Amino acid sequence: MTTTLRVAILKSRRVALDMDSVSDGGSMHVLQQVQSLRRAGHEVDIFARTDCALVSSPVVLQCGARLWWVPFESSSVLNVLERDLVEGQSYVQGVLASPGFAAAAFDVIHIHHWTSGAGLPEHLPCEFPIVFTPHLLPSEKAYANGLELPAAVAELERQLIMRANVTIAFSSAEMASCAKLGARRLELLPNGVSPEFFTPRHRVQPSADTRLRLGSVGRICRQKGTDILLDAVAILISSGLDVQLDIVGPSYSEGEFEADIRARLECPPLAGHVHLLGQISPLTLPSVMANWDIYLQPSRYESQGIALLEAMACA
Repeated sequence: MTTTLRVAILKSRRVALDMDSVSDGGSMHVLQQVQSLRRAGHEVDIFARTDCALVSSPVVLQCGARLWWVPFESSSVLNVLERDLVEGQSYVQGVLASPGFAAAAFDVIHIHHWTSGAGLPEHLPCEFPIVFTPHLLPSEKAYANGLELPAAVAELERQLIMRANVTIAFSSAEMASCAKLGARRLELLPNGVSPEFFTPRHRVQPSADTRLRLGSVGRICRQKGTDILLDAVAILISSGLDVQLDIVGPSYSEGEFEADIRARLECPPLAGHVHLLGQISPLTLPSVMANWDIYLQPSRYESQGIALLEAMACA
């Protein structure tokens, strides 16, 4: 006899309602997890943050889960880790105040991203089951950005890792980092790639007089290295190569950074050579990738980037 579980999924980042709404690997990960849980007959409640405090009632997703919008206060702190901490604590307070959240009503809570559990364990019974998927450890984020890891963030990271009954890592490197922080139980579950990306390409290799088609998938932000990407393409163009770069991905609201990126696209040598395609559905991404000769991924840090796996599958 199969036991039906009631699972609470906490994610203080983007949440997709369907595949067409997916804009990053984290939202795809959660959507597919919800769909798998629902297919197995389990009940799922998702708590996702929103800038709008007006939405308070649950929304029924296509996969049958309940979505609860959690209001939070955004922070203007410059240090990205301190900002994450402040916003995470605000999100957790919103979860605790949500009419849909009562720990006793759930069999397990799955925390996605460390900010989704900022201070939460202290409000739960010691024996309550917690699953934790870091997506990216704050200590790794600090290292990649050359930032000092705030003591409060380091302590929260340690507490979450040590409190979780199971911690899920996407890569062996992330698994090793979690082990050093005292994880009780570790599971290595790398990201996967949809079969559609393995469709063979039948294209003629570019000749000397054919424009070289380049592509990259990722939000327009510093983490994804959009500035590094443009630096590299500018060098190629200045060296005499005829190239076209397509960038797939949404804005990430990094005002000054994105403004500089868009300004560069209007000036030589990049003008006319770079196309911002914006967010597109993962369902159409394989056909877009099939038009590229070379895929570029200049991220400053990733836990295990799905887009790079998809590009490899596309050959």
